[in-house]
Amino acid sequence: MKITAIISEFNPFHKGHKYLIDKARENGATHIVAVMSGNFVQRGEGAVFSKWDRAETALENGVDLVLENPLIFATASAQRFAYGGVGVINGLGCVNEIAFGSESGDMEKITEVAEIIADNEFAEEIQKYLSEGISFPKAREKAIGEKYSEEYAEILSQPNNILACEYISECRKAKMDINFFTVPRIGAEHDAEKEKNGFYSASHLRELLKKSIKSDDEIFENTRRNCKAFDFTKLELPILVKLRSFTENDFKNLPDVSEGMENRLYSAAQKAVSLNEFYELVKTKRYTHSRIRRICLCAFLGITKEDVSADVPYIRVIGFNDKGREILKTSKDTMSLPLVRKYSDIKNLDRNAQHFFDIESKATDIFTLCGEEILPCGLEKTEKIIKK
Repeated sequence: MKITAIISEFNPFHKGHKYLIDKARENGATHIVAVMSGNFVQRGEGAVFSKWDRAETALENGVDLVLENPLIFATASAQRFAYGGVGVINGLGCVNEIAFGSESGDMEKITEVAEIIADNEFAEEIQKYLSEGISFPKAREKAIGEKYSEEYAEILSQPNNILACEYISECRKAKMDINFFTVPRIGAEHDAEKEKNGFYSASHLRELLKKSIKSDDEIFENTRRNCKAFDFTKLELPILVKLRSFTENDFKNLPDVSEGMENRLYSAAQKAVSLNEFYELVKTKRYTHSRIRRICLCAFLGITKEDVSADVPYIRVIGFNDKGREILKTSKDTMSLPLVRKYSDIKNLDRNAQHFFDIESKATDIFTLCGEEILPCGLEKTEKIIKK
């Protein structure tokens, strides 16, 4: 048995994801586990389909077991996003390999960069570039380019490469004995507005969904026909209400807020009449749109700095097939975190685990306001595991 894990959002699941899964199978994977973001994602937005619908699509297209990357990490920076996904994989204890897409496709260089960014001494190198007023990703890219090589800087200039490096870095920090496998990205680039070689970026598919335009991606179109879409823009006014109620100190307690940024956030919240205006008022070379969106989402969902610094508390099962059942059976002897299959499992866990689940539940209650049909509260406690 060779178990390969993929840390994912599947927002939405598309042909490129299927390609990665197929390549992992060709590389010897007998079982595939996906650690997937839930109803809110790292862009600081809601997912376009519910996590249960996205999990079902994944199980229909090659994944055997879908576990959840907890909301608190799924909506965080790349490093904490990776920390959550790797934490779930490490907790399972039986995964042999992590597979991921990358723009580079050069496993050797990606690994070298990952080991550098995992070194605490390199973190000190980044600080002097942060003082120039640029964002953390740009500061890190510049630091590694000047200290090591421009080839390394190029690795850290591409989003999939960055996540790949973060996955390896987090595995190194956790002292995990695990292999890595990368598939070069052959389709449309991240956030590209056109298809390439028959592949669409997830962001392009989300735009097509919003505009009711069809694509040639059969997997996506099948999900679109059979699942209800969710529209995050429905939450714009409630988010503005929440932001206007925040004090400087409230903003200071949010993840990713540092060095007086709370004052800029507070000022923008008092002036902005739309979320886009809020983002523009806060944005500088130092503060990127994605960082600001995540801060807004954390404010809205009640996620604090203290929450993001916590450890992964449990392994949440969203769905599985017969091979997924085999993974869970194998993990009984290797698992270091409690397994959550149903709501009653949470009641027996510690306060930290219950707090995580409570935030997840409240977030889903908000998410269900964005659908074509508004659903009542409590879905996290009643929705069944998907079995294929």
